[in-house]
Amino acid sequence: MKNFLNIKTIIAITIDFILSGLAINISNYIRLNFLENIKVETICASLLLPTVFIFIGIYKRPWKYFSIDDLWSLVKACILANILIFLTIFIFNRLDNIPRLVIILNLFTLVFFTGGIRIIYRTILEKLVFLSS
Repeated sequence: MKNFLNIKTIIAITIDFILSGLAINISNYIRLNFLENIKVETICASLLLPTVFIFIGIYKRPWKYFSIDDLWSLVKACILANILIFLTIFIFNRLDNIPRLVIILNLFTLVFFTGGIRIIYRTILEKLVFLSS
C-alpha cells in the first residue's frame, strides 16, 4: 500500500473522479439537450469509477506506456463501473431522472474521457522526450 499512494496515483484518481462526474452530466446533456440537476447521480459516478479502477488495478499501470492492452482493460473497467453506477443509482432513486439512453452514452463518454486523457498524456510525454533528445 505504501507504493500505491504516491502523488501520481492521487492525481490520476482525482482526474478520474472529475471525469466520471463530467461524463454522466455530458451524457445526460446529449440526451436531453439541457443540463438537469442530477447531484446524487454525479456523486455516485464520481465515487464508483475510481473505486472500480483501484480494485481492477488500472492505477498500477503507468500512463507513460499506455497501449492497446491497457485501453482494453480500461474499457472492461469502464463497463463494470458503468453497470455498478447505474445499479447504485437505481437503488437510490429508481432511475427517475435518468433516461435509458444515458446508460449507454455514459459508457462511451467514460471510455472516451478516461482513455483520451491517458493517450494525451502519453503523446505529450513522447513529444517532450523527442524534443529534449
